[in-house]
Amino acid sequence: MRQPDMALTNKKISTAIDGLFNGFCPQSLYKFQDGTFWLQIDSKMLIHHLVEPAVEILELEEGYFMKVAGLDKIVQVKQLDDVIESNIRGNFSGWSGKTAYTLTNGQTWQQVKFQIKHAAKYMPGVLIYQSSHGPIMHVADTSVAVRRIK
Repeated sequence: MRQPDMALTNKKISTAIDGLFNGFCPQSLYKFQDGTFWLQIDSKMLIHHLVEPAVEILELEEGYFMKVAGLDKIVQVKQLDDVIESNIRGNFSGWSGKTAYTLTNGQTWQQVKFQIKHAAKYMPGVLIYQSSHGPIMHVADTSVAVRRIK
């Protein structure tokens, strides 16, 4: 996909990332300080660490794009409305294949795609959102496909 022409901007939303920004990665979920969530839907990759950078959401002919202050690249995004925010009840030790975690909101979610990732956090924040391949749980800088079991 070509880089969109910034002159085609119809609408602009200015806000900031809520917390750390670690760069662009396909299917990354970004929480903004205005309470909205935006999912990266293109394949651009860029590692860049910033704390609460200013961002603009630009509405162009091709869709919505996110511009992070100080970076030259923009990425295509879409807004998500039904994001679940909670915390893991107790310890999070990572993913081992069929791992299940109960959240402080009472829901229990189980990993459905095999992936091993070690992490150690106590009651970390969790974001669960719907992707084109089903629900995704993001916790402690890891993301896996999940299904709700309770």
